[in-house]
Amino acid sequence: MANTIGANLDGKAISQRFFAAFLSRLAPVTSFATDFSREVLRGEKTVDVPLYTPKGSSDFTGSYDSSPDSEIDYRQVPIDQHKFATINLSDIENAESQIEFEEFAEQAAKGLADDVFQDMLSPLTVVDYYYEIVSTSANFDSGAVIDAKAKADLVKMPRNQRTLLLGDAYYNALIKDPAIKNSKQYGSAEAIQAGTIRNLYGSTVRQASSIPDNSEYLEGMLVYPTALALGMRYLQPQAPEVYTAIRALTDPKTGITIGLREWYEVTTGHRFMTFECQYGRAKGQEESCIRIVSTETLFSIDDEEGNSIDDEAGFAVLYK
Repeated sequence: MANTIGANLDGKAISQRFFAAFLSRLAPVTSFATDFSREVLRGEKTVDVPLYTPKGSSDFTGSYDSSPDSEIDYRQVPIDQHKFATINLSDIENAESQIEFEEFAEQAAKGLADDVFQDMLSPLTVVDYYYEIVSTSANFDSGAVIDAKAKADLVKMPRNQRTLLLGDAYYNALIKDPAIKNSKQYGSAEAIQAGTIRNLYGSTVRQASSIPDNSEYLEGMLVYPTALALGMRYLQPQAPEVYTAIRALTDPKTGITIGLREWYEVTTGHRFMTFECQYGRAKGQEESCIRIVSTETLFSIDDEEGNSIDDEAGFAVLYK
C-alpha cells in the first residue's frame, strides 16, 4: 500500500499547505466540547463527548461517598456528516507552476473549513438557545460585550473558559472602540498593531469569519464549551491499494483531522487530491451560549393554557 505522495508533484507540500489553511480557519470550533481524533470508527459511528460542568459541594453525613457522582453530561454525537474538496493538477500545470497550485489548494481548504464550521454551528438556533443580546455591528462595542457577560452571569454560565466568537464585522467594530484600540486604556497595543483582541471582560476573543446566519441574524456568541458537542474521525478508504497515497492529517494539539486520498488518471494526465472531513455535532446546554444577533429573534411558544404566543404578539426571547 502506498503511503507517501509522489515527490515529483511535491504532494506533501500541497497537503501541508492545505491542512494549515484548513486548521487556521476551523480552529474556533475548539471553543466547544470536542472529541477529535484520527481514530477510525468501527461499527456504530458515534462518539461520546463529555460536557464537564461545575459540581456543587455536599454536607458531610458520615461518609465521603454519599455524593459520588461527578457532574459529567455526555452527548452521543453521530459522525454522520461528510464534506470534501477535490483539487487536480495536470502534467502541464505541474511543469509550469507548482506554487500556483499550492495557492489554489489553500483557497480550497478555506472553502472546506468554512462549510464544516458553518454546519457545526448550525444547531445554535433560538429554539434551543434562547438567551441572546441584540446589537447591530455599528453599535457593537465593549458595552455590548458587558451586556453579553451580564446575561451569561445571570444564567450562571461558568466564568472560566468563556469564549467570545465574533464574525468579521462585529470583531472589527469592537476594535474601533476607543477602550480597545487605545493601548493605554486596554493595556496592550495588539489591537492597533496586529488587529487582534485576546481577552476582554473575562473571555477569550476569537474572530470567526464564517459564523452561520442560521436564518436568524446570528453574528456571534459568548460560549462555554458545553454549548455544543462536536466529534471528528478519520474515514479510511476500503481499498487503499487503488490510491497513489492515503493518509490522515491531524493537528496534535486539537485533534482536528482530515483525510487525504490521492490518485492519478492516466488517460487525462491528471493527479487528483481529495481532502475530506468526517464529523458530527449535537446540541449542548442552552445556558452555555449567549447568542449575539443583529435584530431581535422572535418565535412561537404556548402559554400555560396552551394558547399560541406568536411573533405578532411580540414575545421576545431577549430577556428569557
